[in-house]
Amino acid sequence: MESMKWYERLAVALNHAKKKGKTIENIAYALGVNQGTVSNWKAGRREPSFQKMKEICAELNISQSYIMFGEAPDIAMSGNESQLIESFRHISSTQQKSIADILRGMVTELSENERELLEKFEKLSAVNQGFLMRMSETLIQQQFDQEGADENKLVLKYS
Repeated sequence: MESMKWYERLAVALNHAKKKGKTIENIAYALGVNQGTVSNWKAGRREPSFQKMKEICAELNISQSYIMFGEAPDIAMSGNESQLIESFRHISSTQQKSIADILRGMVTELSENERELLEKFEKLSAVNQGFLMRMSETLIQQQFDQEGADENKLVLKYS
């Protein structure tokens, strides 16, 4: 049996993205091309540049080695995911178990609204996910700073 060509693997990835709610129009817009260009890639009539292929893979959250060579159809990790895994590898097994338990609890305890938000987040491009993560971190830090300031006022009031 002949192996799939790069554009056939791209078509599979695009169909998978479609099932997750991404349209060709959304993908084309995110890549800065028109829908016809994406359709030409999908049909094998045109080949994207190497740089554009990297962008396609990032947008579809797949590895370049899968699209280009058919190697292990793994899911590419975002920078945040890679950073988390690297940090996880440097902590004790006890700490790893605790974190795993916490994460399992978080996933099973999500409300319907939280699950819906998580699904929408997962459909975003890696760039947009990173932006939202940075904004969230900033808001949490601001809230933390404000709570700390409020506690300091309280301590000073009763000292």
